[in-house]
Amino acid sequence: MFLGWGLSVDGMTVAVIAWDTLFLKADSESAPYFVAAGCRIFEYTGKGRVRRMGYYSAPETSLESPEAMRPWAERAMQAALAARDQKRPVKRDAKRR
Repeated sequence: MFLGWGLSVDGMTVAVIAWDTLFLKADSESAPYFVAAGCRIFEYTGKGRVRRMGYYSAPETSLESPEAMRPWAERAMQAALAARDQKRPVKRDAKRR
């Protein structure tokens, strides 16, 4: 897929580091915040095609400050939780067959 590292919490990837850049997970709800902050989407070329993943570079202003990074990290965690919840199968009531 890419040469880099994945950062996971409870089995959910919330960020990746590639090309010396931190990319945070985003979804349709959080992506507009990343775009408005001037962040770039994670993309790479694979099998002759440019591929994009749902990760955006962290805002430059957040990289040196835990307080400034907190809202971005929280957005990444929320996107990871939402993605996990979408993948979970709906449990059926065992009494109903």
